[in-house]
Amino acid sequence: MTARDQKKEYRARLAELMSATSPQARAAESAAITDTVLRSFAFRQARTVFCFVSLPSEPDTRPILEAALKSGKTLLVPKCVGKKMYAVPVADLSALTPGAYGIPEPASLPDGPCPAPDLVLVPCVAASKTGARLGHGAGYYDAYLAACPAPKLCLCFDAFLLPDLPAEPHDVPMDAVVTASGVYGPRADLF
Repeated sequence: MTARDQKKEYRARLAELMSATSPQARAAESAAITDTVLRSFAFRQARTVFCFVSLPSEPDTRPILEAALKSGKTLLVPKCVGKKMYAVPVADLSALTPGAYGIPEPASLPDGPCPAPDLVLVPCVAASKTGARLGHGAGYYDAYLAACPAPKLCLCFDAFLLPDLPAEPHDVPMDAVVTASGVYGPRADLF
């Protein structure tokens, strides 16, 4: 079985597990993940933060997005156009509209180039303690992250932190995985 086939199986099994997780449990874990991110050295030092806008099945990033704006950081959020993802600056979360896959995103791309982030907060379906990440399968993040030198933190619910994950050559490892119960991966210095 190829790594791609294994990933499809993982996604199907994990979708079932997510549907069995209560909204209250997801909210409690999201709050703990948010606290860890906001207290991290990486977040406090970053001037420009690229953060995903969460789906209900992911850790809630709204408090992180709001904290970045409130603290005067440049906030970037994803905008997908065709097969490419851009990190687009936003100053007002209420201006986001449903875009690719129904995920809130900026209505348009800026006229000039997008700024480079100092920190990237990445979604996942699952992650490993060594920093491997299983995404949703479209490849947007791996393509973007391959050219991005900024530290990469993956936000993950505890139930989806696995001992090991299949990987393909294009998969970009995370510097750290943040869960409600702890931080895992090679870059403890980011915290």
